[in-house]
Amino acid sequence: MVREIRLEVRGMHCAGCVARVEKALRSVPGVDDAQVNLVTQRAVVHTSNESLQTQPLVQAVAAAGYEAVPLEDSSEEVEGEESASSSPWSREAEEQKTRLRQLAVGCVGLIVILATMLVPGVAATFSAWPAIIAATIVQLYLGAVYASSAWKQLRHGGVSMDTLIAAGTWTAYLAGIGEAFGGWSLAGHVSTSSHPGGNLFLPVLPMYLNDAAMILTFITLGKYLEVRARFRASLAIRRLMDLSPSFARVIRGESVQEVSVRKVQVGDHVRVLPGEKIPLDGLVVAGESEIDESWLTGESVPVARTVGQEVFAGTLNLTGPITIRVTKPARQTLLAQVVRMVEHAQETRPRLGRLADRVVAWFVPGVLITAAATFVIWGFVVGEWRMALSTTVAVLVVACPCALGLATPTAIVVASGRAASRGILVRDAQALESAAFVNTVVLDKTGTVTVGRPQLVEIRPAPGHTEEELLQVAATAEQLSLHPVARAVLEEVRQRGLTFPTARSIEVLPGQGIRVESDGHTIVIQSLDLADRLAGKSAAVIGAGAEENDVEGETAAVGAKSSAMVVGSGSRIVVSVLRDGELFGVLEFADLPAEESREAIATLQQMGLQIIMLTGDREETARAVAEQLGIRDFEAGLTPPQKHERIRELRQAGHCVAMVGDGINDAAALAEADVGIALSHGADIAKEAAAIVLIGRGLLAVVDVLRLGRATVRTIRRNLFWAFAYNVVLIPLAAGIMYPWTGILIPPAAAAAAMAASSVSVVLSSLMLGRAVVDRPSRPGYTEL
Repeated sequence: MVREIRLEVRGMHCAGCVARVEKALRSVPGVDDAQVNLVTQRAVVHTSNESLQTQPLVQAVAAAGYEAVPLEDSSEEVEGEESASSSPWSREAEEQKTRLRQLAVGCVGLIVILATMLVPGVAATFSAWPAIIAATIVQLYLGAVYASSAWKQLRHGGVSMDTLIAAGTWTAYLAGIGEAFGGWSLAGHVSTSSHPGGNLFLPVLPMYLNDAAMILTFITLGKYLEVRARFRASLAIRRLMDLSPSFARVIRGESVQEVSVRKVQVGDHVRVLPGEKIPLDGLVVAGESEIDESWLTGESVPVARTVGQEVFAGTLNLTGPITIRVTKPARQTLLAQVVRMVEHAQETRPRLGRLADRVVAWFVPGVLITAAATFVIWGFVVGEWRMALSTTVAVLVVACPCALGLATPTAIVVASGRAASRGILVRDAQALESAAFVNTVVLDKTGTVTVGRPQLVEIRPAPGHTEEELLQVAATAEQLSLHPVARAVLEEVRQRGLTFPTARSIEVLPGQGIRVESDGHTIVIQSLDLADRLAGKSAAVIGAGAEENDVEGETAAVGAKSSAMVVGSGSRIVVSVLRDGELFGVLEFADLPAEESREAIATLQQMGLQIIMLTGDREETARAVAEQLGIRDFEAGLTPPQKHERIRELRQAGHCVAMVGDGINDAAALAEADVGIALSHGADIAKEAAAIVLIGRGLLAVVDVLRLGRATVRTIRRNLFWAFAYNVVLIPLAAGIMYPWTGILIPPAAAAAAMAASSVSVVLSSLMLGRAVVDRPSRPGYTEL
């Protein structure tokens, strides 16, 4: 059995760091695989070794030059105020403040340096000392951060983005100090006037102190913007975690105590007042109220909840006090499961991200070699030592593995968060990537395209009786039944506000109906087969016109001599209601297509997707539902193994298949599909087999899933393209490869600005995905997190 060990990794700055940590974790005996995410700063270790502990993993990460903390030892186990201060997001907030302070120091120092150099009279009055002092402060305050990290990496035999920054800035600073104390002119620069392209870029500045200060300031600005963007990217999961209150009002005897939700046990009774969030999943045992379940279902309209009904952690109690009996501990609530699924999706990587991983493994060493070659060519071969220093520093700081490292994880974090806010729970990033390439959507019928339970669709009282009388007699009998038809009758009676007497006993007539005794009357509800109806036995009830209109549809839906009391096939159920032998009327039930199914299927077809319905139901019933929903391809009478085999055949024929289902009989097909999508009301085994679970919106959410997958892959490809293109174009330009012919050269300060801009642009590109990934829903009242 493969288990997961999750770690929080601190100190990573670029994709090179990610590669080093992954390599260190995979080297630990017993580790099958390890994945590290730069955005979430987390590592997931997969192992089949039950005896593997976290300590060897922590030590391996430390040996690579980073710090690792098992998640069970970090914020997930800490409560109250301590939790807030130790959570990953509080550390990100603190990092934002630190970067802002560093940016302020860099900006002030840079202003002093530029004023000394450019404002007339300042240099003549104060000499170079203001610039030297400001540059030294900036270098020691900002440059020391990168130098310390680079030294730590070198001690452990590695290099990273910090190595490039440290090498470039300290080279520039020391060269500037040397020039200043060597008496070189502060106004000197490499002339570009003799080159035809010299005006396309700023003139090449000398290796003075302003280069080092500008590089560090621009890079710090980029880091600050990057941290802010990462913070925004993980906003959805933070909102999810904030939904659940930290404490619950637990009833202990005659008193009510505020207890941490982690200490509340299953079976405890918890009081929830109006305006408070429900702390844990449970059943209402006292009171009634309206509950805002918008985070769960997406619907902003509150729902009524009374004794015996289930409520969920994170939903909002609106109108009245209720008492609930806790049914799940804090770690097993539906909200906790949602958070874990979103976290898992954000920590995994799709196949597209592995291309960047392979490149990054060679990136920093390659840049160091390029920088050394640049210095040798310009210095030893050409003899331009000033140019050699300038181009070498530019190459070191313009190279950016950060953009490559952020290209995939930022898109995944934003997409999975966006999905969670719309009730779409994605288990792993691979599911999102596969969703982009789906060309065939296979649907189960019952409970997927249909409601999944019989609904009362026709009330036909016998002559001399009203609809209310018929329903009251039926409800008197059905109150003792657990049959789905009984629930449909009682729901209709409750909606109409009707009352009915209490029944004393019930006798089940297998395959026929029920017989109930109540107040001296005998009530029988029995199936009414179509043959009897067509023979005229119930013509007085059904009516000639109704027979004419309904014969064809009912023949397809019911079938002659069918025992319609068997529910689950989706067939029409027709029953007669008799009291003391007198016929009160006929009730007709059907498992109707869900409200959103027709719109969802039409939209999927407009997207160019092939829609296939696979069902275990009969041919006639399947055909009727398919015709109602506009589904052209369907197969009926399939067993679970046959469904599984049909999915396999489609995949072998070159189709990329998304399977949507909700039942136990769909589990094998869901697991076989490229993308298995389960509905949250379905069986647990179906949800476990699926890669994506939908909460609330039914098939309309399938449209969102596929659009989300396409948008995510587009964003990842765009990010990777620009990250690769940036390095491929700018590194040669920084090395001065075009300078002899065009005069085009990237000075070190401009290189630093470009490097910072590349990382920020990749993150901002991913954040745009969160704004425009799916269209607004057509149904009014829908809200998102």
